[in-house]
Formats: sequence, C-alpha cells, structure tokens
Amino acid sequence: MQPLTQQQLKKKFEYDPETGLFYRKEKVTNSAGIGSIAGFTDERGYVRIKIGSSIYAAGRLAYLYMTCSFPENMVDHINCIKDDNRWCNLREATNSENLQNQTIALPFNKTGLLGVSKYGNTNKYTAQIYLNGKKKHLGYFDCKYKAHQAYLDAKRELHTHCTI
Repeated sequence: MQPLTQQQLKKKFEYDPETGLFYRKEKVTNSAGIGSIAGFTDERGYVRIKIGSSIYAAGRLAYLYMTCSFPENMVDHINCIKDDNRWCNLREATNSENLQNQTIALPFNKTGLLGVSKYGNTNKYTAQIYLNGKKKHLGYFDCKYKAHQAYLDAKRELHTHCTI
C-alpha cells in the first residue's frame, strides 16, 4: 500500500490550522457528509481519522497537510492537550523530547509529584530527572515539595522541549 500523500489528503479534507479541525470534502456515510468534522477521539484522548482502511492520528495528518510530508518522528502537542491539533500547538519531536513534555506524575508514583519519590524507609524524598536516557540524581530533601521544586528547576534547565 502506498503512503498517503498531501495531495490525496487535501482532496478528501480541509484542515483549519486555527482550530485544528479537519472537515470532509467527500461524503462517506449519511452522518459523515461534506463539511462535517472528521475523526473520533480514541481511548487515550487523541483524535484519529479513518482514511480508507487506515486510521491516522490527526496531529500527523495536520503535519502532512501543512508540510507535504509525514514527520520522521512523533508529533508533540505542546500544551499537552491531546485533542488540540491547532498547527501552533504541534511540533515534531523524538520520543525522548516528547517525554520531556510530561507534566504530571504517573499513576503509580506514590508522592503524586513528577520526579519525586520516597527515599527508602526514611522521612526523606529524592528528586531525579532523565536526560538522554540516563537518570540524574538531584538530591535528597526533607519535604517532597522541595524535591519537586528541584525537579522543576532542573526540568526547565535541561529539557529543551519542556513547557512548564
């Protein structure tokens, strides 16, 4: 199967870079007629658009629409809002750069703070950050919020794709 081209995409859809929405230029079904908004939101919160038998991320389609080619890497939502596909909110990023845009702790983090964990059986907290796949220790702290502040300071300095 040949990869989708910008020309094929523009024949089927109109993309509004100010809103991030795709509008159909062709009738697909009775409910998906000309001028209707294309796409659906998946279980992770990203907008997906079906073209033929393939399903594409709307952010990747926006990139193709605006630049004439798919990105070599990922498409990152700068403001971390997964369904915000406005052109000003999208940028190409490697997986490592995309992870730098993480703003909330993962569900299994018991402190609830990004970059902070309890240090063993002590009353201390440790802050750490990843850079180029390697963990960097930022120190031990009596207060989890001080550890988090150290993490945020390091994130702003070290993560070039950080938006906090």
